[in-house]
Amino acid sequence: MYTGQRLFLISFSIAIVLAEIQFLAVRLPLQVKHPEFQGQPSPPNAVWPHPQQMTVSKDLLYIRPHDLKIDSNIRSCDIIAKAIQRYEPIFFPPKLVMNSPPSSANNILQSLTLNIPANSQCEKYIQQNSNESYTLTISRQTATVEATTVWGLLRGLETFSQLIYIDQQNYVVINDSVTIVDSPRFQHRGIMLDCARHFLPVSIIKKNLDVMTYNKLNVFHWHLVDDQSFPFQSTTFPNLSRTGAFTPDHVYTPADVSDVIEHARLRGIRVIPEIDTPGHTYSWRKAMPELITVCWADGKPYQAIYGTQGEMEIFNPIEPRVYSTMDALLREVKSRFPSNFIHLGMDEVYDKCWLSNPTIRQWMTDHSINSSVGLHTFYADRILNITRNIDVTPIVWQDVWDEKVELPPGTIIQVWKDSSDQDVFGSWAAYLNQAANEGYNVILSSPWYINYISYGKYDTNASVMNLEFFKYYEVEPLRGFTGSDAAKKRILGGEACLWGEFVDGTNILARLWPKASAVAERLWSAASVNKSEDAQFRLDVHRCRLLRRGIPAQPILNGYCGNYEGQPSPPNAVWPHPQQMTVSDDLLYIRPHGLKIDSNIRSCDIIAKAIQRYEPIFFPPKFAMNSPPPNANNILQSLTLNVPGNSQCEQYIQQNSNESYTLNISRQIATVEATTVWGLLRGLETFSQLIYIDQQNYVVINDSVTIVDSPRFQHRGIMLDCARHFLPVSIIK
Repeated sequence: MYTGQRLFLISFSIAIVLAEIQFLAVRLPLQVKHPEFQGQPSPPNAVWPHPQQMTVSKDLLYIRPHDLKIDSNIRSCDIIAKAIQRYEPIFFPPKLVMNSPPSSANNILQSLTLNIPANSQCEKYIQQNSNESYTLTISRQTATVEATTVWGLLRGLETFSQLIYIDQQNYVVINDSVTIVDSPRFQHRGIMLDCARHFLPVSIIKKNLDVMTYNKLNVFHWHLVDDQSFPFQSTTFPNLSRTGAFTPDHVYTPADVSDVIEHARLRGIRVIPEIDTPGHTYSWRKAMPELITVCWADGKPYQAIYGTQGEMEIFNPIEPRVYSTMDALLREVKSRFPSNFIHLGMDEVYDKCWLSNPTIRQWMTDHSINSSVGLHTFYADRILNITRNIDVTPIVWQDVWDEKVELPPGTIIQVWKDSSDQDVFGSWAAYLNQAANEGYNVILSSPWYINYISYGKYDTNASVMNLEFFKYYEVEPLRGFTGSDAAKKRILGGEACLWGEFVDGTNILARLWPKASAVAERLWSAASVNKSEDAQFRLDVHRCRLLRRGIPAQPILNGYCGNYEGQPSPPNAVWPHPQQMTVSDDLLYIRPHGLKIDSNIRSCDIIAKAIQRYEPIFFPPKFAMNSPPPNANNILQSLTLNVPGNSQCEQYIQQNSNESYTLNISRQIATVEATTVWGLLRGLETFSQLIYIDQQNYVVINDSVTIVDSPRFQHRGIMLDCARHFLPVSIIK
């Protein structure tokens, strides 16, 4: 064998061995150079984020499934009442087998009580300075959460839910003696979602709010508009979304905004909207071109230069209508959002377009402004004056502070840069330090841009995989802080930011979680809780917990989370997904083999034979199916297949045949309508997928359905090679 070949095989073998060592080290830490770095595996009820003080016994109490008495001394409080309803299926997951305690067991948890002082109120909205502390005790088969506010009760209820788990004998259990004293380290603990570069459906935003409460986060920073789109539907300026949204469907209506705010309110989360200006305003150009600066080049207006400027972009700071428009829009935003904070953006004000415009340059000369920084200062002063007049607290990205704009008292600076200029700042820590010492309130985002993705690297000196999780986890927000105690209090907390260039509703939850959980612990738990080697195991437990709760959180370690890997779908999920679909949660019964099916197209073998084919699909012959309960009146009576009166029973489908259809179920009647028999076939297939047999063997279907569907492409095919191996006709059919 040649020397080169021997070296290749040796190298290849070493690579395989190292790969195997890395795989094992994740779950079975090896005896490495620094054994003190080896992490401690976590129990199945490890709490995330880690409480400030926690004493937990090893002995366990049983819990009777669906039979834990939960009470509170605060009456008529929707926040607590609805939280108890939400947590019932979290305590007792509907998809898991749970056994009642052994008949001889006397160590059974009897009740959970949620208490606040008698003079406390059911506050409607959480505030920046709301008290979220709580104590949780389990003693003598009774659990108690005590807090000063309802927000503390919510955080304690989440901790209690994490202590419950199902053991290997399928008993629901919890530690029999627990004392937890807990409170957040920082008051501002947020997630920023960019809903302009890709539109995020309200259902995804609400799902993210759910996960935030599982991680004790309390601020949703809603980046509503940007260059790419303007999805915020303003009632004052409706043309902004009408012309600036991706499509008329990709908007957040007033009802959508109210829905998100209410969902957040019930979970103790503030919603802070961001209207980013003067940059990032390209989406305004169609509705309000008079507000946007015209870019020039070679003596000509409307000249785009790739990588430098668009044909028109960024607000024109010398246009008076900019300020009257922003005054009216910010007043509307204040009226729509109960939080008294508005994020004004003011980042990345690229000056090339401003300086290319001869009218602006002349104005600068006339007003003795000799730089674009002066222009930005002129703009920022006027917008900040609007916030004073309407009595809201502004939040800004740090750029406007970098430019030495005088900011109103109480302004919050969001630090997002991480300078490499050692002569000015060494890192984000120096920015944070200086801003707080200058008297500004500050929130940190620089080290927590979740959209940055890198591959993991194994450290042979520690049993930890240095993925993004630990890059985010090992951040210490107060590292190198040299200010006074008063200045330290001005560091309000931080936000994990997920910019939307490469995420939408299909992947955002997996991209964000559980990486953002690392940020959540850093902002809630004590600074001393910082050992990544231990945290990786607790975070792995928490990731599996998120999967059980319906969140497609991505893995962080090798292993398996039971039967919850992947996004759970209902038993009648439709494939391929229709273009538009609204489906209720309520159900109708169907009598087995008793559904009347009719069509207004007669003597059509395509439809007649389709109905014959689908009968055993609707009612599978090998399945047990019960008739509806005797007293049921919610029974689907009929299915009708309709085409227009002048339509024909075409014999063969053509390349350009219309396959669109609508399917409606309303008032116990189902209807499929289409232009052609081919559309009826597609709708009949969708209808068949909506039917399923429930756990009581009833045949059911959603009682209210609206589907509008059509194919994206007309040619959708399968190629079979019947020459290399002969395929019988029965297989082809």
